[in-house]
Amino acid sequence: MTTARRAWEIARGWPLRTAAVGLAFAFVWSQLGAARADKARDEMLAAGADMLRVPEVPGASALDDGDRLLLNGAELRVERGHTARALADVLASAEAACPHGSTVRQGDERRGFVACADAGADAASLPVAYVYAEKRADGTQFIDFHSPRPIDVRALFPHGGDAPGSDPEALPRPPSSRRALTLRAAGQPYGTAVYRDRELGFDDLVAHYQRALPGAGWQTVARWRTDEGTGPREASVVIERAGVMALLLVAQDSSESTTTTFLTMEANREQ
Repeated sequence: MTTARRAWEIARGWPLRTAAVGLAFAFVWSQLGAARADKARDEMLAAGADMLRVPEVPGASALDDGDRLLLNGAELRVERGHTARALADVLASAEAACPHGSTVRQGDERRGFVACADAGADAASLPVAYVYAEKRADGTQFIDFHSPRPIDVRALFPHGGDAPGSDPEALPRPPSSRRALTLRAAGQPYGTAVYRDRELGFDDLVAHYQRALPGAGWQTVARWRTDEGTGPREASVVIERAGVMALLLVAQDSSESTTTTFLTMEANREQ
């Protein structure tokens, strides 16, 4: 197998289930301030459906009590599974478990979600809980994530400046970028960081990384690919430095800001 092909195999082997859960979690909590809006509830419902449909990674290790994720420095537990209980019972139990009875809920007889929301306008710290479930012929399929301790949601996803966490080693991010999310799965060699930039456009940001990555010690193992299709513009490259394999993806989103996603894997810990 060539080095480039092996690099793309590693990139595809990155635990997309974990990534999707973390990224969707960030989106869900960003919506809680407007959770009473019908559109926000619908999008929170769609986020749960997307999480449930991301396939498991064959051979990926799992903890007895689910995956432990570090999202912007906060610890989350993620579990998914099947129960013989009815959908309504699963959602009712999730709602009853929310602190102070404060919930955001949406759904119908086929699917639904429950998220624990902030009960008071001045309260910023709360135990996180989000359950999405779908009806099956023999019961209910669900995905659940929660925090073992209270989380300051506003600090976790600040409106300005970098989110908590740290940058991947030797990532030459431009000064205009803002760190929006960092995510690691405990016990696994994978990690991700997401940045948003409203100053540098797509072409300028790609040009920045093409210049800066070699200077930071990264070697290209699979050349840049650019997607100029009907959707958002995307460019990606697979690189390696000091035993760490990485996939860097630059994308132009609909809001005209540019997003950089940096997925890393310690190649000598490949699972």
